[in-house]
Amino acid sequence: MRVRKGEDNRWFVVEPWDDRADDGRVRTLLRNLEELKAAKEVAGADADLAPFGLDDPEVVVTTKGAEATLAVGSATPVGGRRYVRAGQGGVQVAEAFRLLEFLKSPDELRSKDLLEGFPWDRLSEVDLRSGSGKAVRLVKQDARWRLEAPFEAEADPDAASRITDKLRWARINRFLSGDDEARARDALAAGMTVVLRAEGEPEPVTVRLAEVDGAVWADRTGRDARFVVGKDVLDALRVDPEDLRRSRPVLLRAWKATKLSVSSGETTRTFEKKDGKWRTDGEAVAGPVAENIEDLLRALQDEKAETVIDAPGAPGTYGLEAPAVDLGVTDNDGNEQRLVLGRAGDAVYARAGTDGPVYRMPASYLEKAEAVLRAAAAPDETAKAPEEKDSGK
Repeated sequence: MRVRKGEDNRWFVVEPWDDRADDGRVRTLLRNLEELKAAKEVAGADADLAPFGLDDPEVVVTTKGAEATLAVGSATPVGGRRYVRAGQGGVQVAEAFRLLEFLKSPDELRSKDLLEGFPWDRLSEVDLRSGSGKAVRLVKQDARWRLEAPFEAEADPDAASRITDKLRWARINRFLSGDDEARARDALAAGMTVVLRAEGEPEPVTVRLAEVDGAVWADRTGRDARFVVGKDVLDALRVDPEDLRRSRPVLLRAWKATKLSVSSGETTRTFEKKDGKWRTDGEAVAGPVAENIEDLLRALQDEKAETVIDAPGAPGTYGLEAPAVDLGVTDNDGNEQRLVLGRAGDAVYARAGTDGPVYRMPASYLEKAEAVLRAAAAPDETAKAPEEKDSGK
């Protein structure tokens, strides 16, 4: 086996394959070679090498640039060491643990990162194509994912991230060879294809996957190899397009919320979080108010729409022309989102801002917003927390 360093300081396997090397493993090999110390010399340069396994060494390591040759022979009878010979010198005894990586299969030096080198920070499009399912296309616009196929809609960021993260961290379990290598070509041609595009890159990267005999075989452009990856990778890509659609009117992490405004008719309540406590007009709110605020924020974070109406009619159709509740929430990054909630008959609808989809939500979604206003209207709405009263603040 032979590896060489490329112009970008990355390592490549050039024999017996032409493939990317695992940079970390190559660096470990070189470090172990550099730090290898001989315990003692046990035979001179002209000694019979056969008793030490050095007449036909298990492995010979040769480096260029910094010239060195090291032959690794058999293990010593005791002590966890190996007989070695540097160049044409004598037989020495060295620490076996620093030589273990050299004795592994050559496959161990090949990169196991499925998509090593892909510029994930510039990822702009993901296409999923399967012979048995609908083609799915996700496109990133202004840091947000949109579905462009099989229908147009804003994508759920968490659902899109589950796909991209699974690909980003996918690892190769083992490489195919022999008959499996030949079989893989036909299997992959009929399997799933993933096309990744990045801004500024002239060509996309394509990954093909297929389930064969209970394992997932794969390949990718840029590597002349077929390999096995975890079944979880293929499972993550077998996604129903409807599950990728954004189904939450507000994209929020409840713990990040720092400001909340709730309006209904002529009544508006504004709450801000400071030092871990919700306050209004500078006063810490009583327990019931804080509890209802947290319930509402969890609903904004977790509740999904029963139906998403991508091309809604007039706002009055959904009770949104004169909303039952108007919400505003700001997070600790300064991002502000607004939401209007309305009733039409027994149905509850929500809309982020004044355009875009209308979401039919569970009735509890609106009820939790109204509960905040009811709790805040109680006589002790601004009662201080006990520790604040006791401290005399």
